[in-house]
Amino acid sequence: MEEVAVVLLIGFLTFTMFVVVRALTAERPARVDALESQLRMLSRRMDAMESGRVAPVAVGNEPALAPVAPSAPEPAPEPAPLAATHSAHPVHEARPLPKPGASPRRPQKTSLETFLGSRVMLVAGVIVLLFGIAFFLKYAIDHSWIAAGERIVMGVVLGVVLLVGGEQLRRRQFNVFGQALMGCGLGALYLSDYFACMRYAFIGTETAFILTACITSLGGGLALLRRAPFLAYLGFCGGFLAPALLAPHGRDLVSITRWLLLIDAGVLAVLLRRSWRGLDLLALLFTTAYVGAWFVRDTAARDIGTSSICLAALVLASLAMGLAPAIARRFAPEWESMVGVAAAGLLGAIAGHAILFPAHRLALGFGALELAGAYFCASVLLAKRAPGAGPAVESLLGFSVAAVALTVAITTSGSVVAPALSITGLALVFAGARTQHPILLAGGVATVAVAFCDLLTHRLPMFRGIATPFLSERFVVFACPCVALLIAGWLISRVKTLPAIAGTAVAAVGLLLLPAVLAIDIRFGIAAVDDFHRELRLVAPSFALAVYGVCSARAFGRLFPIGRHIALLPIVVAGCFGVSLFLGGHREAFVPGFNLTFAAGLAIAFGAGLSPASGSAAQLLVLRTLALVYLFGLITAEIHAWGATCPLLDRTRDEARFRASVWISIAWAGFATALVAIGFWRTRPALRWLGLSVFGLTVGKVFLADMAQLDVVYRIGSFLVLGALLLCASFLYQRSKAAENPEDAR
Repeated sequence: MEEVAVVLLIGFLTFTMFVVVRALTAERPARVDALESQLRMLSRRMDAMESGRVAPVAVGNEPALAPVAPSAPEPAPEPAPLAATHSAHPVHEARPLPKPGASPRRPQKTSLETFLGSRVMLVAGVIVLLFGIAFFLKYAIDHSWIAAGERIVMGVVLGVVLLVGGEQLRRRQFNVFGQALMGCGLGALYLSDYFACMRYAFIGTETAFILTACITSLGGGLALLRRAPFLAYLGFCGGFLAPALLAPHGRDLVSITRWLLLIDAGVLAVLLRRSWRGLDLLALLFTTAYVGAWFVRDTAARDIGTSSICLAALVLASLAMGLAPAIARRFAPEWESMVGVAAAGLLGAIAGHAILFPAHRLALGFGALELAGAYFCASVLLAKRAPGAGPAVESLLGFSVAAVALTVAITTSGSVVAPALSITGLALVFAGARTQHPILLAGGVATVAVAFCDLLTHRLPMFRGIATPFLSERFVVFACPCVALLIAGWLISRVKTLPAIAGTAVAAVGLLLLPAVLAIDIRFGIAAVDDFHRELRLVAPSFALAVYGVCSARAFGRLFPIGRHIALLPIVVAGCFGVSLFLGGHREAFVPGFNLTFAAGLAIAFGAGLSPASGSAAQLLVLRTLALVYLFGLITAEIHAWGATCPLLDRTRDEARFRASVWISIAWAGFATALVAIGFWRTRPALRWLGLSVFGLTVGKVFLADMAQLDVVYRIGSFLVLGALLLCASFLYQRSKAAENPEDAR
């Protein structure tokens, strides 16, 4: 008896809902009917007017249309030009024209209260209602109130009633509420299909999938016809959830792919007619979830060919949903769609790497190249079809460049990766410089940066072995990205549309990294088997850095006018590295001034003096002063090391060091005299001041340190030499003064 009562109660509630909906929408105001009739008539006559068949006449209080004679004897007046011509977005529906003189109505902003009350509460109500239906069905199942077949029939009837009632409400200016009821109807149909298959086994899985496809198609069709995006979202969510609900344990990648492609086709059909944001991301989200679950579940049993085909089909479907509507309808895609397009390519690359790498490296690289081609073709089509979609076109071109770099990284292996990426990046920069396209330029530089990342993460163990400097695979691998950045910076600096600092900055990175590669390659290329080779590990990099510093300063300063200061940094690096010669060189006996260590130091000092061919006076003065200070320290370290390593003969080591200290004082005095002489010869006051400073340092050393330790013979000789050099310097000053003012010299 209770079961009969429940059935009657449910039927009564359903019938009452239908009657209430019908009662709310039964009476149609006469004015609404009249307005709809006039709108339909105006729409037909506007279409006829556009085709040239009618001309305007009066209809009621408003101007209407009348047929135009096919051959008019009098010429018609020239019509006024239209205010609006073709636009980037196509017009899909006629809009009522404003009355003459009437100001256009501004769209009213929806308040937060209205949004919460009309939208948020509506969605919450739909969700709660669906849960209520589900809980009611479960309760009815647990208590066996209604027979199984009757429960399913009731769910189907309720879904149909809600669809019909929602449609009636939508027509009576309750559009949002009507859409909500129609969404509830779709949910009821989905639940009935699920219970009929999974709970009662009235229908098989294949039949349930067919019914799900029909319900999804119904939701998509109603969404298109009634311009109801809510129905589209709800309908496609139900379609995407079907594999998880109807076949939770018997899913394979092929069947999942077929179903997803079917639903994706429906999404694409809807997006080609309506620009509803988020549908493509919804499809990508479900696709990622299903493919990820398949990866976790079926890691052992994978058919590589079938998996690759399914993966490629899903990636292409995602790209089509994100780009095809914009290309077909001639408008710029939304940023959500561009994010989905980029994510689809990235996720496809990750999944392909998990399936094919490294056994099928070439196949994976071919797939990445196809992805690059798809991005490039989409950018070309979008640029032609939607002229205002500049940022999206640039983004697609950047995605294509990234895919090309990925192709190179995948297809190459080992030490070939960095040179291949460097060449690819340089080719992209060259293409960008020819076309003046910033995305190609940035993509090329980024590709070279990826080559550096490969060096730092995978190629550093190449320095463990001994290899011939400059003639080894290791040097080529590490030098290629540096040279590529130098050339890329030069190419970018020739693009007139970009600031000059852009090319200089790119080239400066390669300019500063290449000397480090040179020094490290030489140092690790010489085995420290004895003292000579240990000394050579410092001498050879110093020579190389000095030569590189001079060449880079001269060439870089000419190619990059605003990079003259940056061009001098390599010689500064060479000087910093050359300081190691003061302590690390001379591990065995040598002849002062005639050895490799001193020659390397002289190369650095003269390189610093010769490097600044151009630049400000202050810059030249600072660098050349540093070169002289470095040379002063080199001479001091040379003589001091000679006293520590020279043959003793009949002397002790302390006597040898003392003799070296005396020669240091003499060398300082000679160095100061040379600075003063060159200062007068080249008219450089700075050199003369530096020479006087060295003279003062020498005199202080002689009186404070040397005089207390010198024997009589050495003391006499030291004072005589120092005094003679001081007299020579004084004579040079007197001569210069006499040349400038002869009367003061008498």
